[in-house]
Amino acid sequence: MFLFEEEGVKKQIVGYWTTKTYKDVRVNGVNWGPAADISGTPDNFSYNGIATFWYWDGKEFHETLPKNSRFTTVLNNSRVNIGSDDVHLSSSQEGTRLRFCRDPKDFDLDVGSITPNPPPVGYKR
Repeated sequence: MFLFEEEGVKKQIVGYWTTKTYKDVRVNGVNWGPAADISGTPDNFSYNGIATFWYWDGKEFHETLPKNSRFTTVLNNSRVNIGSDDVHLSSSQEGTRLRFCRDPKDFDLDVGSITPNPPPVGYKR
């Protein structure tokens, strides 16, 4: 979730993707297809999932329908990359970059953030 303000207008971007171990669940009228079917190694694996994103521009709510996809997660040193045909997320201690695009004429999101040092949330031992 990204919360931000532009020219005094509060805006919000939310991305959601997930997987499950059972089948036949409906999400916003879309049949969430097959179970996870995870394959690969602990550092590079693929799985079935569903993704949807929405955006509040300060006046209007824009959303995409959930879509079944095949996702891949790759862990490389201190970075994690998650991707499908329309979702791409890269995250590390330095920051996060998210790209979501199904149809560039309809909804094309490319957003990034820098992780402050020290992070504003967390726990202490």
